[in-house]
Amino acid sequence: MPRMKLKSAYKKLGKKSSKEIVDLVYTIMEDTVPMLEGHDQEMIDSLAEYIFMIAGVDEKVHMNEYCLIKPLMSAAVGKDCSYAEAEKFISENGLDEDETRDRFRDVLNELSITDPELRYNMITLAMYISAIDDDVSQKEKEFIESLL
Repeated sequence: MPRMKLKSAYKKLGKKSSKEIVDLVYTIMEDTVPMLEGHDQEMIDSLAEYIFMIAGVDEKVHMNEYCLIKPLMSAAVGKDCSYAEAEKFISENGLDEDETRDRFRDVLNELSITDPELRYNMITLAMYISAIDDDVSQKEKEFIESLL
């Protein structure tokens, strides 16, 4: 997705309500989960980690991001997860660090060869999650641009 298309995509997302974006996230997840069939459990776990990492890209988990990731986060930790616990989980697991973003960038680059449709969905998912709080930070934009 070239830079101009990315700007256009963010402009369109900016006109959507948080609920509409949540619906888009669920739609992309419905498309993505079947693509993971045949992949090992590590790849499936990585999708959850990727979602948590996107929520923490700008080093702050916004309330709308938390509401979106809470069910998955609660399943990952095995109990109902509060907002503070979600932020702590992301921080303690390094999901808000540059090294983690670099690792996911490498994975997505590999997917460009092995499964370009899954890569596209993962980048789209990042855009939707970063837009859920009605403010895509510069750090979020830079990260998503780096995935392209």
